[in-house]
Amino acid sequence: MGLAYIVSMKQHNRPVGPVVFVVVALLMAGAASAGFAQAAMMVSVDGTIASVNGGQITLNAADGTTKNATLSASTMILERRRATLTDIQKGDAMGVTAHRADDGNMTATAINIFPAQLWKVVKKGQFPMQQPGQIMTNALVDAYAAQGNTHALTMKYGSETYPIVVPDSAEIYRLVAVDMSMVKAGMHVFVSGSANSDGSIKAAVVRYGG
Repeated sequence: MGLAYIVSMKQHNRPVGPVVFVVVALLMAGAASAGFAQAAMMVSVDGTIASVNGGQITLNAADGTTKNATLSASTMILERRRATLTDIQKGDAMGVTAHRADDGNMTATAINIFPAQLWKVVKKGQFPMQQPGQIMTNALVDAYAAQGNTHALTMKYGSETYPIVVPDSAEIYRLVAVDMSMVKAGMHVFVSGSANSDGSIKAAVVRYGG
């Protein structure tokens, strides 16, 4: 399956964590598959909100520049909350980033438990990521069982099933869709969306927390 790549503005002075990248990849892949802004350049900004004026936010980006972003009713605001292995339940919609070994076995490195709003728009199934050996699985939890210090996770979408080993070291987050009123000055956020002609961003997602 194809992967919808993100064109980054390289506004990060520090590495972006794997779970942050996963969220953006999931949303942009889903948006592209749904026909959203297919011809637009996808951009992302990591920074602190300097001001909020209705649906307009001004960001002090990590590289010291100032960026503006426009939020709308279609912008998804996600709060990222730490979760544990015990929070995973059968039927949960999740995005699992895993490393595929030479023998084909997959070991999870990061897991995002989706809200219903996010599950509706993400690209579903299993597909390769940009990093060699990294696989994304967006599917429903079919089975989950403890096996010593690891857990055996089986994801399912349609007729396809995907077995994945989940070690204790895997990063696990629950993504919670919240109201736009939660976006406030002083908050550190990760904004992604399409680039406007004036250099501002039409925000598809604003992620904070975690």
